[in-house]
Amino acid sequence: LDSVAAVPAAAGGDTLVAEVAAKDTKQAELEKEEEEEDDSMRILCLHGYRQTGSSFRQKTGAFRKLVKKTTNTFRTIRYDFIDAPHLVDSPSAADVDLSGVSNNSGLLCLTGGSAGTERAWWFSKPTGGFNASEQSDWEHGLEESLKLVVAQLRKHAYDGLMGFSQGAAMAYIVLRHLENEEPSLLPKFAILFAPFKSPCSGHNKYYDKRVDTPCMVVSGEVDKVIPREMTEALLPTFGQLSFFGHPAGHIVPAKAEHRTKYLSFINLFDKRPPR
Repeated sequence: LDSVAAVPAAAGGDTLVAEVAAKDTKQAELEKEEEEEDDSMRILCLHGYRQTGSSFRQKTGAFRKLVKKTTNTFRTIRYDFIDAPHLVDSPSAADVDLSGVSNNSGLLCLTGGSAGTERAWWFSKPTGGFNASEQSDWEHGLEESLKLVVAQLRKHAYDGLMGFSQGAAMAYIVLRHLENEEPSLLPKFAILFAPFKSPCSGHNKYYDKRVDTPCMVVSGEVDKVIPREMTEALLPTFGQLSFFGHPAGHIVPAKAEHRTKYLSFINLFDKRPPR
């Protein structure tokens, strides 16, 4: 009887041991993930006009897969996406369009967010719209956006800043602000896709000196939204510039052959944080 009774007890003991082992394994996995996250390279990403952080994350999936680890120390690259604070209520035909050209060649097409959720870093028209190619003496929203991005930079020690179109223009302004006012928050580098000088005259103060943070500027040869010449006009204001021109339009290029270009720049700043 004793031996018969011992069988279920042993089985129950095995089950308990298995459960404990599973919990230990799960805990070890969580601790490993936390360790990898703490050791990761972190990049803050700013979406374009009429996009959102969520839509930018989705549309940059190919890029993030292409550039997911450094090749010096094989650190994971973590991309954080935030929303601009201003809703675009009713986009007009005169607004910047982010439709791009859709294809399956690894050249990423960037479109806006869903209706009612599209956001902006600032507006250049009293009607609430924005056009990068039209000079304006009116602006609204930049200061709120600047405060939001700086607040996010205070939450984590970001290695890099990445922006697309109006988000790239915003990133440039953030760098100028930080270099002048809060250098302790400066990221080590920035990657700017289709950046341009703000068309708002009230923002001219951000272009009176060069940006000294190392930047990679990416521009499309046939970009119809932010033509190459608009980006080129900004190039002399960079103190440390790596320029990547590609043959496509208003996109984040994400072909396999682009990986080396991106990582050769990012690897310059790939140093593990001290423990």
